Amino acid sequence: RHILKDEFNKYTKPDTITTLDPFFYYLKVFLGSGIFVVKHGVASSDENQEWAKMRKVSAQIFNRKNFNNMMQDVFIEKALVLRRFLEKKFVDKNGGGSCVDLQACFFNFTFDSIMRIFFGEDVNTAEGERNKYGKAFDDAQVASRLHGVDSIGLFFTCSTFLPWPLGGEHGGLALRIWDYLCPRYRHLKACTKVLDIESNRLVKKCLEDPKFSERRDLLALFLQAKFSPDFVKQMVLHFIIAGRDTTACLLSWMFYELCRNQDVQLQLHEEIMMKLPPGTPMDWKSLSAGEMPYLNGVIYEALRLWPPVPFDLKMAFEDDVLPGGWKVPKM
Repeated sequence: RHILKDEFNKYTKPDTITTLDPFFYYLKVFLGSGIFVVKHGVASSDENQEWAKMRKVSAQIFNRKNFNNMMQDVFIEKALVLRRFLEKKFVDKNGGGSCVDLQACFFNFTFDSIMRIFFGEDVNTAEGERNKYGKAFDDAQVASRLHGVDSIGLFFTCSTFLPWPLGGEHGGLALRIWDYLCPRYRHLKACTKVLDIESNRLVKKCLEDPKFSERRDLLALFLQAKFSPDFVKQMVLHFIIAGRDTTACLLSWMFYELCRNQDVQLQLHEEIMMKLPPGTPMDWKSLSAGEMPYLNGVIYEALRLWPPVPFDLKMAFEDDVLPGGWKVPKM
């Protein structure tokens, strides 16, 4: 709370190459310039204007009633598609069951939902349909993370031992040569190119839609607010990371824990059958903590045990003192 709220302006994304920075460096290659990459607070070069603008516009859109209603309807619709898929897998033509990768199902469910909510694009990966944007997104995310792991030693060497132009705080020639020679980095760049091409297609399709002014998806709302297509593409890409992956990871860990704790699973099933028996229409209110306390308790316990965002790299740009009295020097 101290770092992320009370003294938020003192801590932001790192800007020098350290032994941990490869992850942030290649995340920026993947995502480009957006709310997760742009610096805020005292470290920003524009007195926080760009980050604050992104934050303000995003908050306004996500608080719109029509956007939230559309998001609710899409999640329910896509959940029903996933349920039908699982029912087919559960009973085959011989009456037996088959193994299902639930994590893959949840990632497909959230991706299908997010594509409709963010882009107004109807895709159906939950039932096996391939999607070019989704494939490039997943591959780029994996490549950026694994290449970051592979690059830790080089980043440390560049920042500590090699003088400019071979090394230094921005990596120098050694880092450029390393990236050029690595197949994984080249794959990352190829995936980001596909993402850019697909994003351009989606923006063009949105702008040429005869019902553009009536659309409620995130892409249309940003474009209706007169933001540039490049700005919108990067913002939406960041929101996919924030909304799709975190939700899918939460669902995966929650069902993992339910499998390990049969008594919790039974109590949760009892609450669902009592409050939302088959055929009952759902909305945000019917799933609230007041209506479904045990369900919400299970979700929050899964978040506590297995947080979808397990670390958040920050650097102090002013001297600070933590609530416990520990001093944090400016980096």
